[in-house]
Amino acid sequence: MAKKNSRPNLAARKKATKAAEEKKLAARKAYWEAHKKQILTIAGIALAAIIALCLLVDYCYVPSYSVRDFMGNMVGVKENALLRKLGDRYYEFATVNTPEGYAPAENNLGILTDENETFFYFETEDEARAVQNVYTIGVKDRTAADILELVSGSFNYEVQTENKVATIGGHEVHYYYAQGLDSEENPDVFIATMTCYVDSVKDSCVLVSLGSVEGALEELPSEEAMLAEAEAIFASFEINK
Repeated sequence: MAKKNSRPNLAARKKATKAAEEKKLAARKAYWEAHKKQILTIAGIALAAIIALCLLVDYCYVPSYSVRDFMGNMVGVKENALLRKLGDRYYEFATVNTPEGYAPAENNLGILTDENETFFYFETEDEARAVQNVYTIGVKDRTAADILELVSGSFNYEVQTENKVATIGGHEVHYYYAQGLDSEENPDVFIATMTCYVDSVKDSCVLVSLGSVEGALEELPSEEAMLAEAEAIFASFEINK
């Protein structure tokens, strides 16, 4: 006589499994109904803590010379900060104080398209000064030596010195002096310029462009005269490194 199989058949096992799962589900539902207020409170507290921690990190993480960024807004920006964006953060390349004898003036060269980035332009009313105007802006991702080498041969000047390095107003300045036409429309009107770069943050630099009064070539100030006035101009700038 064959031995009777004592194990339940497949249908019985499935029924038992289903009953066990329904029992567990019912138990979970009963636990949720009994404790849902406490669970939601704890979950809310945990979520608030995570959000607070993220905001704290967002507020406290400020790389050197970068502007504090909190929830997408810049915090504590100085009015005279020379700003450019590097990567996903804005950096203060320099603090630009108005040089003595000059005043801020309007001169939108159309270089910047980001409204948070800044440049500064100053003019003097003293026509006897060798330097009549000063323009400064941050140059991204270029050292002073590199950018000077790049631009020094880009213009057709009547006179241009070789690239030089000098200490001016306490800063190591890479520059060249040049004399050239003020504009192609006025072939008899010339201007002397000093194009200067100073190394700043994150392998970038600051451009300081000095321009003279307009006139005939023989009337333009010399390199030495512009260098003498550049001392006080550069001394009014605090350039970050």
